[in-house]
Amino acid sequence: MTNAHAYRWSEIADFLAAEGHYIEVVTSRCTGNFVELDVDATLKINRVGFGANNTDVSVANNKKSKYDFFIRLARRIYRKVYWPDARWHWVLYLIKYAFSAKNKNFDLIVSYYPFMSSHIMGALLKFLKKDAVVWISDYGDPFSVSNTMPPNNFAIYSALNHWLEKLIINNSDCVTFTNSETRDTYSRVFGGGGKLSVVPHLVDLDKYYSTAFVSKEEKPINVVYTGGFHKSIREPYDLIDIMEVLEKDTPSNCTLTLYGPDNGFSLDQTGIANILYAGEISRRDVIGVMKTADVLVNVENKNCMMTPSKIVEYIATGRPIINLGDAGKHTPLLVEYAKIGYALNLSVKDGPVINAFRIKEFLAQSTMLTCPISVVKNILKFNRIEEVSSTYLNLYEERRRGGGLR
Repeated sequence: MTNAHAYRWSEIADFLAAEGHYIEVVTSRCTGNFVELDVDATLKINRVGFGANNTDVSVANNKKSKYDFFIRLARRIYRKVYWPDARWHWVLYLIKYAFSAKNKNFDLIVSYYPFMSSHIMGALLKFLKKDAVVWISDYGDPFSVSNTMPPNNFAIYSALNHWLEKLIINNSDCVTFTNSETRDTYSRVFGGGGKLSVVPHLVDLDKYYSTAFVSKEEKPINVVYTGGFHKSIREPYDLIDIMEVLEKDTPSNCTLTLYGPDNGFSLDQTGIANILYAGEISRRDVIGVMKTADVLVNVENKNCMMTPSKIVEYIATGRPIINLGDAGKHTPLLVEYAKIGYALNLSVKDGPVINAFRIKEFLAQSTMLTCPISVVKNILKFNRIEEVSSTYLNLYEERRRGGGLR
């Protein structure tokens, strides 16, 4: 399971089910390694829709086809016309599910966006069940205000997007976002007052914290990047330039391995000896790669209000982190991690030569260090899975007690 959105709610569902709550999940069909996990005494998975997402990333990973050009062209045309997003075809199946579930005794409905069809189903269930349920519309990504990564063709659908999202927010009992910047943007555009809350990215420390000893005597130093790059939001070029300087200065002293989809970037053709592109791997393998890295590297988003979930996952390992972004705009958690010596925050404006020098100094000092688990727990006190899961339940109780239901 490589998708961060799917990972977030699969972790929450598993945690709450283990706590004794009955959880029913509605999601897309899938093939691959995870189909057999769909049965649990307190967790029911409803897979709807047509087609299937392949969860086995080892199958045909990064293979090229002679039809790639035509496939990319067809996708570009398709993206110009669909609405509200790429999962538009999911809506009818979710409407069908909503009517079939109208007599089920749910206390809380959480619809999760990166696909608006989820919120449409949430709105319909809320309408059908009235005050019998609390409805939380949860945002992993922004929708109508997402100018850097628009979910559809804003030139055609901007007004329709705004109308739909205002309808969702007005009828939700609570609206949640993963960071304050997104919440504040929605508050300015749509209002909503006290119903808008922040529930941050989560992590299961038991799965991520690294207890492995990593010796800085081993050469080359293993620097790891996980995740995708995105045009105009998070591009690899500044990082590649820094690695090129390091390779010329101290050949083979450190190697950067990139894990994740290439998203149109030629990551396997940089021509730089100390950069390796390993392609996309499973979530389980990603965790292992993070825990055994000498140093992890992050590239901050620019022109984008979203915060990558992997930042909390990186910190959860306790491993040192190199963070590349704009001066004064680094993610607060990484600023805090840097204050205790486990992260190096770099500004792209300083250029590759200066940043390469700073990285050399950092690597010389940090590659044996693992941040103590007690310190990691304190930094991520609001991001631990038990805290995030409880926050949703607390929001439910507040709306139930405070008359938040319409």
